[in-house]
Amino acid sequence: MARPAEVLDAAVEESAEQAGPGSILTVASATGGCGKTFFATNVAALAARGGKRVVLVDLDLQFGEVAAALQIRPQYSLYDGLYGQNGKPLPEGTFAEHLDELVVRHPLGFDVLTAPRDPALADYVGARDADAVLDVVARSYDVVVVDTPPSLNEIVLTALERSDVVTVMATLDIPSLKNLSVFLDTLRRLKVDDSRLRLVLNKIDKDVGIDVKQTQEAFNDRFVGFIPQSRAVSRAMNIGRVVIETEPRSSVARKVTDAIVAVVPADLRPASSEASSSGIWARLRRLFTKGTNS
Repeated sequence: MARPAEVLDAAVEESAEQAGPGSILTVASATGGCGKTFFATNVAALAARGGKRVVLVDLDLQFGEVAAALQIRPQYSLYDGLYGQNGKPLPEGTFAEHLDELVVRHPLGFDVLTAPRDPALADYVGARDADAVLDVVARSYDVVVVDTPPSLNEIVLTALERSDVVTVMATLDIPSLKNLSVFLDTLRRLKVDDSRLRLVLNKIDKDVGIDVKQTQEAFNDRFVGFIPQSRAVSRAMNIGRVVIETEPRSSVARKVTDAIVAVVPADLRPASSEASSSGIWARLRRLFTKGTNS
């Protein structure tokens, strides 16, 4: 029986002509507090556990939370690979040449490319820079996970255009869902490929005046992932880890893993990905749930 990592390797090779050297998965939202960083870190951890070479890129350049969420202290950020101390662009090729020094290796097996330490430095990094960064990391990794700010600035739009799949996060409250609707409509008008979008509903709770069924109906059944509110998520992030590792048997860990599987690009799924609980994706899911029933 093939191991999940072997199947994923084969799937990536088959899709190489379409997706290029590395697949880019961007996590976005229209509202802050929807759990982008939480979801992005779990995606990176699960992909790395599946045997992939993975980098998590923080493109929330002003107030990126990836370093804090993972409790890492990088010596450098993506800014340092693009600009010198005086803010002048470094020679072409510098970023690629020093990529190994720019990233931080997380104990869970993936690399992290952090946002600038000083929010003021974000003004130097433009859409062309973001595009160049994604070019470099896509050539060096199998999977590139991109965390973004809750906005639609030029850098976010660059990431969306480059992505094989975009996970759009929302929470179960009217302001978040209203902003999600506007966000999706804006992407449509900007002609961002709608087929690459995957909606995930996070922090689901009971008795909040709106439920999942109503939300699904309002968005034409477009949500593919449903993650409950859970203190386990905060516990994991407060120690710099991810919930699918720290509490793999919890309900939230299973739901997070289900959501990650649901947003994996279709061209990276094995032909048997629609299989039942005995299928490849069920086995991948159990890498962290350790056989716990879903």
